[in-house]
Amino acid sequence: MKMTMIISSLSCGGAERIISLMANYWAKKKWTITILTLSGEIPSFFELHPKVRHRSLSFKSCSNSSPQNIINSMNQILVLRRTIAENTPHVLISFMDKVNILALWATIGMDIPVVISERTAPEHHRIGGIWDVLRNSTYPLATCLTVLTQDDLMYFSSTLQRKGYIIPNPVVLPSGFHHEEEFDRGTKTIIAVGRLSNEKGHDLLMKAFAAIATRCPEWSVTIWGEGKLRTELETLRNHLGLQGRVFLPGRTKRIYEKMKRADLFVMPSRYEGFPNALCEAMACGLPVISFDCPNGPRNIIRNNTDGILVAPEDIGALSETMEKLINKPKIRARLALHAPEIVERFGLEKIMKMWETVICDAIMQSEG
Repeated sequence: MKMTMIISSLSCGGAERIISLMANYWAKKKWTITILTLSGEIPSFFELHPKVRHRSLSFKSCSNSSPQNIINSMNQILVLRRTIAENTPHVLISFMDKVNILALWATIGMDIPVVISERTAPEHHRIGGIWDVLRNSTYPLATCLTVLTQDDLMYFSSTLQRKGYIIPNPVVLPSGFHHEEEFDRGTKTIIAVGRLSNEKGHDLLMKAFAAIATRCPEWSVTIWGEGKLRTELETLRNHLGLQGRVFLPGRTKRIYEKMKRADLFVMPSRYEGFPNALCEAMACGLPVISFDCPNGPRNIIRNNTDGILVAPEDIGALSETMEKLINKPKIRARLALHAPEIVERFGLEKIMKMWETVICDAIMQSEG
């Protein structure tokens, strides 16, 4: 199988991690895999199999709908079209909304099946202006569409739903990881992971922790990630009097090690796709709390069995639940006991079989 995969970049992020995992899995099966990234980051933040070819097209961002950016997008489509033609793939997989639009334009009239993949909740992740119009007009050109949850699929037209496949993210533990080993729990650390952006809701976590901080003086919060809201979040932390209690150390490639030393994981997102960080925390045997936000956490957490869901953006409910788990280690232990079952529920082999079904269907539809 010869495949081209397209994504904006291979920097630190959930979609970037998943496309890297997929490429590595297929490269090990001796498939010929090329990843095209539209921006210029090389090397990848995530390790790639030596047989995976990574080529950056070094496009400039076209984040708005100005006339110049539309012209730039048209030029990018021509470059992308030539590059895809040079690769002569049997199938093309594109990740993320704007990239999907460019990929579909670039392959018009080409005899290549195109699988596009939405990586977050489309109802809540507005791409804005003309891009929303273009998504509605170009997505029907796709051979197949993949989404992360049933709710995501229902956002699209009935025509697209007939082309749709629901494929959650796989959960993969790093090599050498053993649940039986002794973890450094007892640090009284709450951990959160995600880019420092509005949808990740780290401001809500800080406010929730501030409400219980004086009653839990030995506990702290560490938020791993980087993003444009760093200054605002640091200002909020200081305003809440949480200096020395809330830490923002940036990105890490060793997130499992950080999770193994934590006692509780919190996902305070306003909306999600199928959050890798939540799955990774559960795989590590961490008790988890998440807002029941659109759309992924409710498909991952079995409420009160391997984690706890609280009402979306309800800071009071989050505070109450955090304090409950802080004060009741037996409940934390019960949740943590079942959390690693996530690895079986969303194992790599199971999820990749779902992807290979989509690929076979796409090729058959194209040939038909």
